[in-house]
Amino acid sequence: MLETEELNSSVSVPGGTSMQENALTPTFTLQQHDSMLQVDQESPKEKEEACDEEYLLAELCRREFTVFVLSEAGKPIFASCGHEEQLCSLMALVQTFVMVVASWGDCLMRIRSSDLHICFSHRNPLILCVVSRDEFQLNAQVDLVYKQIISTLCRAQLVSVFQKRGPNFDLRLLLRGAERHLNGIVHSFRCETSVFLRCVRVFAMNAFERELIASTIVNCVNNAKVSNVIFGLVLAHRQLVAVVRMKGIALHPSDLHILVNLVECNQSFRNADNWIPICLPHFNDTGFVHAFVSYLWEGSPACLMLLSLERGAFQSLREVNAAIAARLLSPKYRAAIQVALEKPPVFELDSTSFPDIWHFVYKNRCSGQTCSAPWRIPYVNENERRRLLWYYKKAVGFCLETAEVKHLFATTPHNCLMSYITQNFELHCVLSPFAQRQVASAQAERLLKVLKKEESRFFITSSLFF
Repeated sequence: MLETEELNSSVSVPGGTSMQENALTPTFTLQQHDSMLQVDQESPKEKEEACDEEYLLAELCRREFTVFVLSEAGKPIFASCGHEEQLCSLMALVQTFVMVVASWGDCLMRIRSSDLHICFSHRNPLILCVVSRDEFQLNAQVDLVYKQIISTLCRAQLVSVFQKRGPNFDLRLLLRGAERHLNGIVHSFRCETSVFLRCVRVFAMNAFERELIASTIVNCVNNAKVSNVIFGLVLAHRQLVAVVRMKGIALHPSDLHILVNLVECNQSFRNADNWIPICLPHFNDTGFVHAFVSYLWEGSPACLMLLSLERGAFQSLREVNAAIAARLLSPKYRAAIQVALEKPPVFELDSTSFPDIWHFVYKNRCSGQTCSAPWRIPYVNENERRRLLWYYKKAVGFCLETAEVKHLFATTPHNCLMSYITQNFELHCVLSPFAQRQVASAQAERLLKVLKKEESRFFITSSLFF
């Protein structure tokens, strides 16, 4: 059952400062021939044992979700299920579908068969295809996979490779080792609300420690007189702790997700200082920036990233990193910083104030930041959490498809779903199946007020610039 109602407009909207600026982004000339991966002149060997093609196709039919990437010539590049070589005939079929429709002067977008949804995206010189049991934001998922590839080989380099080496070039020679990044970004879209809501999840922290980290980054970079540093950020547990940026430049959520994925897919970064060329597609998809990546201390959950436009800035940023770590780990601040990063506060849903709300996800649409409740009963094990994400995807998908919906209240035998969509924010809640609409709405307004009160702990509320 669906019902609609307007939320009290007098409720103050929490959510921090804007992570994106409306000002024009400055124009930079970036390196177009760097890559974080080395070229391997030998054909890639299959990691998996050879499988019977019919068996593989039968396995594919049982999968909920599969991503394929191939060249315009039908050469396999990536399959989220693995076994690219054994799936050559299937990828050739995908290539035929796309190119035949292209020869008609049209573009193949979707095929639907029973409960199977197939989404195609032809982005010269690549073809991407997603096969899914549900149709939740398939275009967005394809786009994120494409951006992950571009983060390794910038757009200019990707086009140049096929122009110089021909349409049958095996791109896997340049993407050796990138499978884990592609699988990681696919998994994050399926399992993280911040990714499919296209926003930034901020690490919960008291305002003093967050501002200390950000101001330390600014001061150390400025004192070292290092130019062309565009971003300085700290990540912990796949979340943004603090960010500093050059004026006029925005860190888009999709670029941040790529940076988070880079860190999470390379645990070896913990062992040394790292210098990584990476393309941020939303910032500039034609070239590379260079990321200095280092953890603040041994065993630290916090990773410091300094992104520069200069290819030769490693040593100067290494010195900046040492200065940042020295200040944050000084006797004056060390204990506070370690406690803040290792024992963050959580947003507890008080059973007295919110008896019907089991879980929620809040997104500030202006700042692009999100906050959610911690896992708790009845969403504890993996299957229960997967079911909770399914509820959110259904609610978000319905609201996206029905633009005029401002308030959704749906009842099921297991729970109730409630969503508020305004110009400034989105609030999605999963509630007790016995919740009444009016009571749930009152609890939602109370929740927004509490979020506003705790805004400085769960959102980044001020911006610092180099």
